[in-house]
Amino acid sequence: MKIPRRIDGPNSQIRSSPIHQRTSASTASRRCLDICAIMRLASRTAFAGVPPPRLPGPPGERRDYSYRELVLATNRLANALQSMGVKSGDNVFVLLGRAPELYVAVLGALKMKCVVTPLFSAFGPEPIATRMEIGDARVLVTTETLYPRKVEALRGRLPRLEHVILVDADQDGEGTRSWRKLMQAASDAFEIPPTDPQETALLHFTSGTTGRPKGVVHVHEAVVTHYATGLYALDLHEDDRFWCTADPGWVTGTSYGVFATKEDR
Repeated sequence: MKIPRRIDGPNSQIRSSPIHQRTSASTASRRCLDICAIMRLASRTAFAGVPPPRLPGPPGERRDYSYRELVLATNRLANALQSMGVKSGDNVFVLLGRAPELYVAVLGALKMKCVVTPLFSAFGPEPIATRMEIGDARVLVTTETLYPRKVEALRGRLPRLEHVILVDADQDGEGTRSWRKLMQAASDAFEIPPTDPQETALLHFTSGTTGRPKGVVHVHEAVVTHYATGLYALDLHEDDRFWCTADPGWVTGTSYGVFATKEDR
């Protein structure tokens, strides 16, 4: 699938709004994280999670992640991708559940101006491989459990897939990299390159119920609409705790579980 790097023609009302004026020069990731941390929200909770076994933190014990922590973690991920030779416009697929690494992977890859596709972790091997084929996946972020069960046997169908990063692997393996090692070696300082608001940020897919799934492009400027709907449709406020039932592998789970809730209000 040829993924456009730029889409023209945003809604004129949104373009002229104060919200747009505050966001038009930023990547979606910078709008959600860095600006919040620079302002008054550095120590505020961005999301709360329960670390799964073998990840930092006592298993089963809730941990709050601040905007500042997310800024530094996403900077490390962006630098790690850059050290692997990943470039702006490369396609990064994320096959994870609601783990802390999902948010870091999505927002960190966007800082690199990669095109990000979150995948539904309950998919079987064929739906996953089909979407990765269509989207020309170059990087996959997943787990030690999901990779051998759902991707490894079909990797021959994915000639552009160069890097598989396993978030719970202690060491690099055959054809895989350890998230921990990459993050430990990466700097937590990263300068986001200039970004056109109409550059492609996300590639979502239709469900494929009646045929081959179709890729749907979302640009960086789409975060403006995520902000507006979070503010006016969901009526989100600073001290609210918001649970997004939709899985992050679908557009609603990404729009409202990743972006709309991480905005300075």
